Amino acid sequence: NIHEIEAQLRLLKNEEIDKHARIFKQSEKNIFLTSQVMKRVLCGLYLKISPAETNFLFTEHKKPYVSGFPN
Repeated sequence: NIHEIEAQLRLLKNEEIDKHARIFKQSEKNIFLTSQVMKRVLCGLYLKISPAETNFLFTEHKKPYVSGFPN
């Protein structure tokens, strides 16, 4: 459903939206979008914050973490 996809895209940050736009195959776009949204939903539930509030940053070794929360 296009409305569900639009709602999911609103959860992504600009860098993720750009990456989503660069993916050519629709099946890979769907996998990327689903994985990014689920990552936000699960971290949001665990940290008791809105999925939209999750902001992922990366260490110098490319390990992701949620901004504002200890390791």
